[in-house]
Amino acid sequence: MDGLVTGEISSVSLAPVAWNTQNQATRYALTLTAKVDFKDMRTNKVLWTNPSMQYREEFDLNPTNALDTASFLGQDVNARERMSSEFARALVSAILEAF
Repeated sequence: MDGLVTGEISSVSLAPVAWNTQNQATRYALTLTAKVDFKDMRTNKVLWTNPSMQYREEFDLNPTNALDTASFLGQDVNARERMSSEFARALVSAILEAF
């Protein structure tokens, strides 16, 4: 079977989840939501779909470095790579569990 996984990121959000004694956020939750389809290319049939697959990971950050999602994702290459790998693992697991 020839299969194709496609996805579209719907949203990425960054929210503080822990604070220091000065009420500055020190830990953030990064949540990614995506629409994902797994399609059989021979029959052109969608075998699995999730219109709102979510992945969430928490990160410790210095309060002065976490201005917004765009700058966080732009500055922390390791966090992006780790999140993309973990999202891919969760996606493969979800597809395999469906069969």
